[in-house]
Amino acid sequence: MNIEVKYNFNDWVYPICLRREEKWIPCKSCNATGEITLLDGEVVDCPKCYGRKGEKEWLPQKWMINEDLYGQIKNIRTELYNNKKYGNSEIRYMITSTGIGSGTLWYEKDLFLTKEEAQKECDKRNKTL
Repeated sequence: MNIEVKYNFNDWVYPICLRREEKWIPCKSCNATGEITLLDGEVVDCPKCYGRKGEKEWLPQKWMINEDLYGQIKNIRTELYNNKKYGNSEIRYMITSTGIGSGTLWYEKDLFLTKEEAQKECDKRNKTL
């Protein structure tokens, strides 16, 4: 039996994943200082942001490239099924940036040789969200 894989050992790939980005929103009440001065001159934590100078807002999920995850393929795994109940066979990879042996398993459909290919697929998938 021959199993065809899209990527080979030592190929460098860009993984894409569904993630949420965070956006920092500075507190308007204290002008992002985390403090306010009372009329008597006492400085206290801002009652709106509790001294944190602002807050995080989570943006909606979207497909994106995380360039920190760019890595080299060092492990290729396949699962073959001879039963329609379990669906199609799967080929998954482990890459250096997310751990080999006990790291993240990446599906072949989520890995790309170039950043341009990865971004094109992200754009395509984001249109259907």
